[in-house]
This record gives sequence, C-alpha cells and structure tokens, in this order.
Amino acid sequence: MKKVIQYDEDGLPIEEDEEELPEGEEPSFDKHIKDDTIFPSSIVVLEGKDDDLISRVRELPESQIFGTHYNTDDMKRRLKEYRLANNSTVAEPAVQDFF
Repeated sequence: MKKVIQYDEDGLPIEEDEEELPEGEEPSFDKHIKDDTIFPSSIVVLEGKDDDLISRVRELPESQIFGTHYNTDDMKRRLKEYRLANNSTVAEPAVQDFF
C-alpha cells in the first residue's frame, strides 16, 4: 500500500506525529525528510556570563524597561531556563550542537 502524503496550505508535506518512545529508547529519524537547502552554512553563538548579563539589565534606565520583562528576577529565571536547555549534559543537545 502506497503512503499518502498530505500537504499544508503552503504546499509543504505535513510530517506525521511521532509516537512517544519508551524510556531509554533512541528516536529514529528514518521518516524525516532532510532538506539541505535550509541548513545554514555557519552559525554565531553569543555567550555571556550570567552575572554580566544581569548587570547590563540593572544598568538600563527605568524608563526603558518599565512594563517589560527586563528585570532582575525575570532575567535570572530566563537565564536558568536557557542554561538548563542549552548547557545541560543530561538534557537534549543545544541548538548549536545540532549544527
């Protein structure tokens, strides 16, 4: 039986939802379509120490940050989430590791 490919409104193939894997089992990417035309030829990764980034936020004038998420508590929370997602040795690889 031939597999029917469905397309979205832009004419791109719709990927099937993947089943959740049992713990410890590695995912298979056999069904994925690799499109080399969308891979970047290079990437830029900017890194900064958390203390330096928080210090920069503290130095911003109150009028510039009023009503935004640029405050110390939100900055610490977002940096913690970023570090967990991108610098963890037990979590998924960071985006820059992908490329």
